[in-house]
Order: sequence, then C-alpha cells, then structure tokens
Amino acid sequence: MKKKNMAAGAFLISLQLAGAMPAGAAGSGVKVQLPAFPVQVNGTVIDNRHAAYPLLVYRDITYFPMTWDYAQGLGLSVDWSPGEGFSVMNRGTTLNILKLDESGSNSAGSGYTAVLPSYPIRVNGETVDNAKEPYPLLNFRGITYFPMTWHYAHDVFRMHTEWNAEKGFGIITPQQLMFQRIMYDDADYLYVDSNPVLKIRKTLDGAPAALSSAEEKSLYEQSAGRERALFPPIALSRDTAPATERSGDSIRYHGKEIVALSEFAKGRNVSHREAVYPIDDARSLLILSVTPDSSVPAPYTPYTRFPFVIDGKEAVPVIGASQLPQNLISNADGSSWIFSPAPIGTITAATLQSRGELLLAHPDGTVSVMNSQLNVHDIDVVSQEAAGSLIIRAYSRFPNETSNPAFGIYRIDTKGQVSKLSDMAGRVYKDRAGDLYVIDPELNKITNLTQQKSRTWYDYELFDLLSRAQ
Repeated sequence: MKKKNMAAGAFLISLQLAGAMPAGAAGSGVKVQLPAFPVQVNGTVIDNRHAAYPLLVYRDITYFPMTWDYAQGLGLSVDWSPGEGFSVMNRGTTLNILKLDESGSNSAGSGYTAVLPSYPIRVNGETVDNAKEPYPLLNFRGITYFPMTWHYAHDVFRMHTEWNAEKGFGIITPQQLMFQRIMYDDADYLYVDSNPVLKIRKTLDGAPAALSSAEEKSLYEQSAGRERALFPPIALSRDTAPATERSGDSIRYHGKEIVALSEFAKGRNVSHREAVYPIDDARSLLILSVTPDSSVPAPYTPYTRFPFVIDGKEAVPVIGASQLPQNLISNADGSSWIFSPAPIGTITAATLQSRGELLLAHPDGTVSVMNSQLNVHDIDVVSQEAAGSLIIRAYSRFPNETSNPAFGIYRIDTKGQVSKLSDMAGRVYKDRAGDLYVIDPELNKITNLTQQKSRTWYDYELFDLLSRAQ
C-alpha cells in the first residue's frame, strides 16, 4: 500500500488507541447492535464478542469497521485526512487474509450508539452524500463503519455474499483464480489443471494434492486420449481439385457466383482460400476465407469466412457460422454435430475472431447455428448422450459480457430442441459416472451439479499449497 495510506492507517490506529473521533465525526446518534448471527470473511469466522471493533447491524444491514486490518482483509484501501475526509477504494484481486484484533469485550445483548459522520466521504473516487443514503456510513469508537449492502459489496467491490442459517453471513472478496479446468477423472478423484495439476476428491472434502511432474505428464496424455475418443476430429476432403473457381472479382461454385469480391477489392490484392470437410456421403461443408489485404502480417491479417453446405451442384450459405470446424459427430438419425472449441486463455489479436461454435446439420440438408439459436457468443460441447443429444455450455469468453440470461448449461437433441439444466456458466466436466461438475468463473469453487454439492477453496490456501508443492 502507498506510504500515504500507511500514514493514514497509523493515524487511524492512533485514534483507535486514544478512543477519539476524527474531527467532524460527531453527528446525530443512531442505535446499533451486534449481529446475532455468525459472520465470515474468506472463511475466517469473526469473534465479535472479543473484537476491538465489532461488526454492527443497523437497519438490518451488517456494517464493517474500516480499520487497517479489516480493509486489508476485505481487499480495500482506506485513506483519511482532515481536509479530504474518509475514502475507500477497491484494491482488486489480492490474497486477502483477515487479521483480527481480539482485545475487546462486547456484549451480544447490549445496544450501542454510533454517530453519522459529518466529514467528507468518497467511495472509489465518487463523493457520497451520506445524509441521503438509506444505509449511511457510521462512526463507532472513532472508526468509520461501512454498510455491506448488495450494491456496495457486489456491484462496487465485486465481492460475493452468501447467507445460510448454519453459517450465517459470509463474504468472499475477489479471488485469484487457480482452477482452470477439470481435465480428467478416475473412480475417486477429479484432476484440475491449476499449474500444477491438483487431485481433488469427488466428494469435495479434504485438501487438494499436487501431482508430481511424472504424474502430470501421464495425466495430460490420458486427458488428450479422452478428448479424442469423445470428440472425433473432422477430416479435410481428400479431393485435391479446387471446389470453386475465381473469375475476376467473383468466386463461383459450378458456374454460380457464391461470393462477390468487389466489396473487398478497393484497389487491394484480395486473396482467398478454401477448405472442404465431408459431413456424410452426399454433403460437405465448404469454408471460403477471404483476405482483403494479405500485406498485413499475422496474426493481424484481416479475413472474412463464408461457410456453405455443398450438395451436388448447390452451395447453400450457412448464415451466422464463422469458424473452421474441428470436430464431427454423426448421429443415427442422419444428423451431424459440427463444432469448434473456443480458445483457452487470454483474448489476443490471434484469437479475437475465434469462438466456440456448434452447428447441427439436419438430415434434410439444412444447418442450424446453435450460437444464433441461443443468442450466445460461445458454446462448448461437454459430452454426448444417448440418441445423439449433447450437453453444452453456453457463455461468452469476453469478460464484459456477463449478464446474458441465455448463459448456462443445456441438453440439446438432434432436432435442435434445447432444455436448460442450469444457469451456471462456468467450465463443465462430465465424469465417468455421469455427474456434471462446474468450475465457478469467479471463485475457486467446484459444484457437483448432479448431486447439488459444492466446495469453495480460498486463494490464499491454494497459493500456500501450490507454493509448498514447487
């Protein structure tokens, strides 16, 4: 933290020890009480009876003291100056471990009085008109107290909150994500790609265990074999003769124009490539990739893809498709699944136009683009079920697209009929027993969707485990 914040923390601590209030803190008093329920922050249970600065409840909202330790544990930075007053900022994703000062003595059954501060308040740089807030900031024992409403906790500070009768109120601060994907399983364990690979019991109890380098190598080979068996790769046509011909600014299939290049030309050297993938004995998928300016080096070279289903002398455009297919599954009813997985990892110039895409080629020759049908950017194929149905994950790999109600896990049959299984949008894995597991996209959390059981690991405990394993 910056030196200014450290000085502010020291100033606040001196106020705490003196039992004084910052100038301008004294305002009208309000009645508050200690929570009658347990409270946890990143798994740390707060001992409110012995806390020097206990949590408070005002208007049914839990208030947290903005001491140095609490701010650090909540992933926040606080600042105070007599001229500018109090400010709190989100520090982002850090390893947040809450340290508690348990030198106090508080009575759960007693009422307390806090005051409404009159000094300036800013939250993430925005001035707060505290007098107009339904849940104003308070001052108690010389410390500013912050209301953890849904708006502040979830919308402003990106925290996760949860409540249940047994554990009470819980806060999880933004986490460093360690779990990337479930890559393999055996009878008892899930194997999670976390650099290194972690072995986690399917019951989700106990501590994860890191694999050795030799065990990792063997596991990656088994994972790749599993992927090949589940999702057969699609093959390029063995016919070396071009399926199309170019005449001036026109690309033709059996004499009929299917792509006009004039809109791309504009004095540039337009080029194109074609790829043909057989779907069945009669039909193939033709992908034309048009590059309007090949002088731009890769991976920035612009291109536009035009997909067609060709059957005999007819080429029918597949509206909404844009990817080179990677996998093909043929079904007993004559339909076929054609799909390409989304790139894994950070979005780069090379992967900006890539997406997870799923096509359904119907027996009548038509093709449905399931991304368009569901109105989602990306689709991952999880597994195939009886009669050709698929389990899929619908989502977007762009982090600013988070609120699409279509995101989730679906079952889709070979006629294109879909049924939603869950609103969860994390990476999905189906184990050998048929259970679906989901990795939360914002937490180190694994959910057995089939058995409705989940477990969250905190980043600091995983970081410690992985550090000891290296």
